[in-house]
Amino acid sequence: MAELIIFEETIDEEETQEFKGSADILIANGLEERIHITIGPITITEQNSRKKKFALGFGIIDGLNMEVSCGASNVSTSVMKEQTFSVGPHNVHLLPSPEDSLSLTKPGKSSIKGNTLSLLIHKGADSSGEEIGKCVLGTGHGIIVSNLTGRCETSQMYGRSWYRKTDPWRTNMGVDLNPHQNVMKRQTCKVCLFKKLK
Repeated sequence: MAELIIFEETIDEEETQEFKGSADILIANGLEERIHITIGPITITEQNSRKKKFALGFGIIDGLNMEVSCGASNVSTSVMKEQTFSVGPHNVHLLPSPEDSLSLTKPGKSSIKGNTLSLLIHKGADSSGEEIGKCVLGTGHGIIVSNLTGRCETSQMYGRSWYRKTDPWRTNMGVDLNPHQNVMKRQTCKVCLFKKLK
């Protein structure tokens, strides 16, 4: 059974501009506290390898003989259990996702059936905190959790493109929700200890 590898990384403001047209999912936490994310069960399809046959022969009467054949491949389906992780305050989490579709040339790869993930977001370090929201994300999309109107809410991240760098704090309406936009040069954020250099 395939396992989803989840990791947490800290991204500096200079690095946030480097996300380009990827299938990974971005989750940006603009709150002053940790958020806990639960990914619902995921149905994964996996293509098993094919039998391949290659034969080459030479005979005086027959001449040169060559045979190439490729057997049928079978696709198996499995369900991955619920996955959980947390994102620190003022942090961006890059969630690697399986491929969008199966490849005919690369057997053994897996993909998400339906190309969407369902997320459940809570305040705090575990799922016992206040529920912020539920959302369904496709591969390559992202969400921003913020406290814009005095209560916690999620916003869809501005779409990615292969020709444009992505700002993980910009919503699809063009609003900048970066919690460090008011931090002056050479100042440090009191919540996450981010220091603005430029």
